[in-house]
Amino acid sequence: MTRIRAAVLGATLLFVAGGAPLAAQVAAADSAVYKLAVSRDTLQALLTALDSTAVSPDSSAAVKARAKTLAAQIRTRLDRGDFNAGDRVRLQVDSEPQLNDTFPVGPNQELVLPVVGVISLHGVLRVELQSAMTRELSRMLRDPIVRASALIRVSV
Repeated sequence: MTRIRAAVLGATLLFVAGGAPLAAQVAAADSAVYKLAVSRDTLQALLTALDSTAVSPDSSAAVKARAKTLAAQIRTRLDRGDFNAGDRVRLQVDSEPQLNDTFPVGPNQELVLPVVGVISLHGVLRVELQSAMTRELSRMLRDPIVRASALIRVSV
């Protein structure tokens, strides 16, 4: 996970510094867009760089088109978040034993939890899950100690 973050941070720094050719920048962003451990700040930095590449007079039509496509994907991910219906979230709350389980994400990007009700995951990235769950559960529980993780589907 640390290697992924370092690679994405390196690609972002290249974008911001403008040190790499535009085609190389778009290629680096292409690989970073699909990483699950990418923070919102990193995605925002990539989006800014892609937007500038898409309008740059120095880039080719193919590079501009790819930059626009990647920028649209990042905007969607930032707006919608990473969770889809059927995904599962592992939750552990020390003060509430009924919340120690895995819960499915519903069709509207929500978790239906015993005791607390519905919690929306719309706009939440995987790396933000723990802080988002802590924030939401703090509204209903006093000083909860929350551990949350997104489970990844594996097909064999």
